[in-house]
Amino acid sequence: MMNAAKLYKNDAEANARQAKQLAKLLEESLARADQLDKQLTQSQNDAQKAQEAFRTTFDDLNRAYDDLDATRGQLFRSQVDRSGSKKKDAADIFQIIIHDVRDAYKKKWKQLAEQKNQLEIIQLNIERSTYRLLCFSKDSWYYDDNRFPIQCPLTRLPAKWILIKDELAVRNLNSLICHETSEPIEGRSVLYDVSHITYMAKVCDLYLMADRTQPTLLNRMLFEGSFFKFPSGYIQHFLDAYTFERNDEDMKSAEVADLAELWSSYASGFKYDKKRCELWVKRTWLLVWLRTALERGYDECCITMHGMRTQQYDLLKKDSSGFNMSMSLEGKEGFGFYASYSDRIASKYDAMNLRTRLLPKGSGVLALTLVNRERESRRKDGNGILECAAAYKRFYLDGHGPERCCNNAVVYYDQKLFLIFGLAVACSDAS
Repeated sequence: MMNAAKLYKNDAEANARQAKQLAKLLEESLARADQLDKQLTQSQNDAQKAQEAFRTTFDDLNRAYDDLDATRGQLFRSQVDRSGSKKKDAADIFQIIIHDVRDAYKKKWKQLAEQKNQLEIIQLNIERSTYRLLCFSKDSWYYDDNRFPIQCPLTRLPAKWILIKDELAVRNLNSLICHETSEPIEGRSVLYDVSHITYMAKVCDLYLMADRTQPTLLNRMLFEGSFFKFPSGYIQHFLDAYTFERNDEDMKSAEVADLAELWSSYASGFKYDKKRCELWVKRTWLLVWLRTALERGYDECCITMHGMRTQQYDLLKKDSSGFNMSMSLEGKEGFGFYASYSDRIASKYDAMNLRTRLLPKGSGVLALTLVNRERESRRKDGNGILECAAAYKRFYLDGHGPERCCNNAVVYYDQKLFLIFGLAVACSDAS
């Protein structure tokens, strides 16, 4: 009996020692786990700081790049402007404007590309295959009276907001809104009927809507918004500091090729031959163009291209203004100088006559056309919505793919508003 008790006591002591050892191991394990948890938290904090530092460095690099680009532009101007005479030759103005326009287009593209996804609420009319924008503001719903075919990208028009009064429609539309933040919920959609018409409302990113051969980003780049706004005193400086007395001339120009290639990169992506592209230095007409911009209040210009079925571009080169308006044929919007805001239409016209074609597809003359948005008005006709100023008219012409429903062409009735400055010759392997 005593032996059994002794054995029981020994087992209990052994179990106690083992339990004590296990408790110690558990305590050490917990301490180790706590230490690892702290290390993991520290690593996560370090990773977050490193990510923030990377973003800061990336932003600093972007700002440094912009500063470097601005410095290069100033250096470029100083090199172009360096001259022993009191007045500099007007040929240098072409180089300066080409450089500044190129930078303005690059800056606009960068700003558009860096924008966050643009959420919009759209209303699809299932029966008519059209869509329009909706707006939720101060607990009320509104629809825009402008409608667009489903297969067409959104064209930015001045909104005509109309209050939605149908209670069932409002009740369904409210499901698209987060009640805590009053913001639309991305990807949320709802079906509802109003007056026996079926609608689907959806919160989506307009850049990524289905049935687009290209994102609307390219349309906004070429057909919407501002392009090259003249800085204060820009035009007056040229008129004061340069002379326009020398005769007109033309020369091969890598700068024209670079500008044409950048502009085409937003549409067809043609490559241009630096050895064949030409700069047409029309000093007298440049003076007319600059004075027109200054005296009539035009504060912006954009790139356009004009293509010819006959490819008789030498006639334009020899003309003092670059275009003989008396030779204008009556087009879709009457007599005038027709040009396009992307290379697609111009290259199509340039490539029409395959038998007599001397230049590769994508070739055409480049022009800087003056713009004044405040003078433009919008009206509808049988061909769609026109943007009209008395001296020019924007309209839709032969668009395909992403250019459908966009005002991708322009006709100028006032010759003083466009400056044809060169011939862009595409590379022979352009497609």
